[in-house]
Amino acid sequence: MSKTSASTGTLPPAGSGKPPVTPATSDPQIEKIMLQMEEMKKSLDAQRIAQEAREQELDAREAKMNVPSAAVRAEVAKNHQTKAEKMRDQLHAQPKVTIMVPLDAGEAEGTTIPVTLNGYRYTIMKNVYVEVPMQVAAVIMNSLKQTVAAGRDFRTDIARPSKGGVTVEEALL
Repeated sequence: MSKTSASTGTLPPAGSGKPPVTPATSDPQIEKIMLQMEEMKKSLDAQRIAQEAREQELDAREAKMNVPSAAVRAEVAKNHQTKAEKMRDQLHAQPKVTIMVPLDAGEAEGTTIPVTLNGYRYTIMKNVYVEVPMQVAAVIMNSLKQTVAAGRDFRTDIARPSKGGVTVEEALL
């Protein structure tokens, strides 16, 4: 065992370049514990060095791998979009038109009309002027034309040759 530094019985300051001086003691338990602590410190230092070596090896392996650039990753992500996401992007890129879908008889204010294209749902408020993509406006226009055409065939005030050629009003008189 070595002697304590100077006559103070303290250890030299950390970072002084001098090895720590262990105080002389006659207690074998304290010496045993001190030796165990030194062994634990050496073991932890060895584990830390091994971990750093593993991390360096992994970094070297990753550097050798073909890691795609940000542009390539963005292109892959774009190709993996769902139909609805692609449709949304297409609709947002289209020119916009202003439309108003009138309320049907008996509908309350705030009623909406849904338009779904390839899984992307576009909801439009009725009786309000809104800007929509051209494709959505075309779908709504086609729907309204079909509704008008279907209603024309079932009007009660026109003559039906297949039903005797008289209107409902005439038949009721």
